[in-house]
Amino acid sequence: MKSYLSTPRLARLFGVNVQTVLKYIRSGELPAAKVGRRYVVSGDDVDTFIEARRESRKLETAGAAKGGQSEPVEEVQ
Repeated sequence: MKSYLSTPRLARLFGVNVQTVLKYIRSGELPAAKVGRRYVVSGDDVDTFIEARRESRKLETAGAAKGGQSEPVEEVQ
C-alpha cells in the first residue's frame, strides 16, 4: 500500500511554509492528488521531488563555482 503525505506534513518535512508546498504543487514541480479540498502526495513522488531538488542545487552550485559561467550541455542520444 502506498503512503501519502499531507501538505502540512510535507511543510514540516521540507522545513518550509504550507504555502510553499502548495506553490510546488500548483507549478507541477511536485505531483499531487486532490482529495476533497486537500492535496496529498505519494511517498514516491516526494522522493523524486527531493532528488530533483538536490540535482538542481548541484548544478546551481557548480555554475556558481565557475563564476556563474556554465558549459554547454551536449545532447545524449
